[in-house]
Amino acid sequence: MPSKLKNQYSKYWLDNGEDWHKHEIGTYHVSGVGCKQDDNDPDSHYGPCKRQTQYEYTFPIPKSLTSQGNVHTGTNHHALIQDIFRKNNRNSIIEYPLHKVDIIGNETIYMVGSIDAIVMDYDINDDITYIDVYDFKTASKYTLPKHDKDYNPTYFSQLYLYGYILESMFASTKIRIRHLYVIYIDKHNLSTYEMMMPYELQVGQERFNSFKERCWLLHMSLTLKRLANKDPNRWCKYCSYKTRCDLNLKKDPDMNMYTNDELADIFVKASGKKAFWGNRETNGFKEWKNRLNI
Repeated sequence: MPSKLKNQYSKYWLDNGEDWHKHEIGTYHVSGVGCKQDDNDPDSHYGPCKRQTQYEYTFPIPKSLTSQGNVHTGTNHHALIQDIFRKNNRNSIIEYPLHKVDIIGNETIYMVGSIDAIVMDYDINDDITYIDVYDFKTASKYTLPKHDKDYNPTYFSQLYLYGYILESMFASTKIRIRHLYVIYIDKHNLSTYEMMMPYELQVGQERFNSFKERCWLLHMSLTLKRLANKDPNRWCKYCSYKTRCDLNLKKDPDMNMYTNDELADIFVKASGKKAFWGNRETNGFKEWKNRLNI
């Protein structure tokens, strides 16, 4: 009987070069830490969650080949649209790197990011260079904005952080951040949508203060080897770390130390789903055990 073809993503697509987003304690990325999570409705925002980020730094679960492929597809879309964007906007810079350093006592942290694109516009009348900040997001029908007021707070907070760090790096009275743009690209058909928000310095300062505080909280959790607080959001039920998070564990337990009934109890507590239907294991319970290499 013919067998299903094996996904050979890692053979043809995996780049083993240096990973700019690799997790090193003391260096924290804007997109991985976020800000102002307490102000967001858990049913309407996406994260990131401090505890999930901590797991990524300490005992990460390898992404599936499908997940890696999805990320790679988004990266390819970014590269294509950025190349066209550069040609259409000669006063643009693509992948502008950001960094900011903060020191408390003997501890130093580095706050970093990379802006997808910036466009500079010099106004000869007031002798100021205005900068518009762009972030490109590949999306599906689930993550595309539903209407023209559907501003994703996480995406625009990320842009506010970019704008604030960028402006503080220049430290010039003749440079101003003007507009923040999130560009959505439908990964299936390349339909592209634009959402814009005017930049406000006070909001940028508030977002950055929140981001810096979260960086230090995460840093302390990592260096003291204690669990960071959770940031509950609508995607918790899909999180790869849900089991260890619900049990408040630093890493997944050695499941071979448990009986099958004990595993069933852990599964029910972690997922809220049944482990058995009658005398048979549910597919969800089987898949969960397979994921944990039972």
